Amino acid sequence: MLLATTGCDRVKRSLRPDNSDPRWQGDSALLAAKPEFLFRMLRDSTGERVFPMATVGSLGFRPIAFGDRGWRAFDLLYLQKGTRLTSYHEGVATGATEMTRGMWDPPTDPLDTLPGCPVVVPSGKATVSQNTWLLTSGKRPPLKPVTPLSSAELQAALSTVSTLVAPTSGIAGAILAKYRREVFVVASGIGSRPSIVVLYDDPESLSDTVASIAQRPRQLVVVLDRGVYGFRPSYTFTTLGNRRAAPRIRFLDYLDVDGDGRAELFFGLRNPRPQLYTIVLRFENENWREILRFEGNRCQF
Repeated sequence: MLLATTGCDRVKRSLRPDNSDPRWQGDSALLAAKPEFLFRMLRDSTGERVFPMATVGSLGFRPIAFGDRGWRAFDLLYLQKGTRLTSYHEGVATGATEMTRGMWDPPTDPLDTLPGCPVVVPSGKATVSQNTWLLTSGKRPPLKPVTPLSSAELQAALSTVSTLVAPTSGIAGAILAKYRREVFVVASGIGSRPSIVVLYDDPESLSDTVASIAQRPRQLVVVLDRGVYGFRPSYTFTTLGNRRAAPRIRFLDYLDVDGDGRAELFFGLRNPRPQLYTIVLRFENENWREILRFEGNRCQF
């Protein structure tokens, strides 16, 4: 009881208003409102790490930016040992994840540092299952139900990529067959049928000096959704994947971030650097559009 009381006192002290610090006034007001926060999970040589990314729910879906004092208060509220977050897989809550260590726990021994950085976005340690990439401080509402696809429907939908999407993207159908393919059937809730996320990757890596002129893409990402006449492409992404082009991406998961019963799609990088790089798509005007690109920079000013 003494330990619990001490912890509560630390949190209360951390949220006290301070009229002499305008940045802290805004940060403490947001924390006091207790919005639901979204976290991204990463694995590295030290184990599983949980990083805050954005607010979700009724207060909106937007990146978080605090001052140093605000992040330290956030660490006390959400990342300390014993704090529980909700983990997700395929848009559904899968249980509670318990934090095992916060960023400044103890305050004089942070998990890591960024030399020359005035404000560091904190992280915490937790034991998270292999198929979990997204967590929240609350619990997201369920997605709208969809009718599952049969195997024949899925194959018919995928055939539109090789016959329609790939050729217009500069990849002949015969060449596309040599690419590695990943298929994700997503119960997104945007309609009565699932969305289909398909990624094609050419194992060949190009020199960083190769420009895009006259080169076929080495990665093709397509999202398919049911239209009037069958499944159609609602999002397309292509890249050479070298340093002169956009990086290759991977599909992470999907989650309803604004409570409308429809999921947003989350993508990360194939190359793990920068690890926190995240792209979020929302379905608007019959197509998936990027609403957030988190570059993965943990240094704030």
